Amino acid sequence: MATKSTNPAAVDADAAAAALAATTAGMSAGPALPTSYLGRIASDYGQFRAVQRISWGGVPAYNEGAPVPASHPALQEWLAAGIVAPVE
Repeated sequence: MATKSTNPAAVDADAAAAALAATTAGMSAGPALPTSYLGRIASDYGQFRAVQRISWGGVPAYNEGAPVPASHPALQEWLAAGIVAPVE
């Protein structure tokens, strides 16, 4: 059994485990993601790659060679500029 701490901020591991077990009793791990959803993600990210590092709104977004989603709003602009290329 765990030794009780005099530190008021310390966590009682046994009490925390009991609270977690009571909270999650009867719950499943949740549904798996549907294959169709995973397929859409793979399709969206499997069509284009960054030719160079790309920033979006001044923040680095994609490194060279990184997948770029086909649904990205700037994709057509980046294709025209040659900084994104289709996966062959």
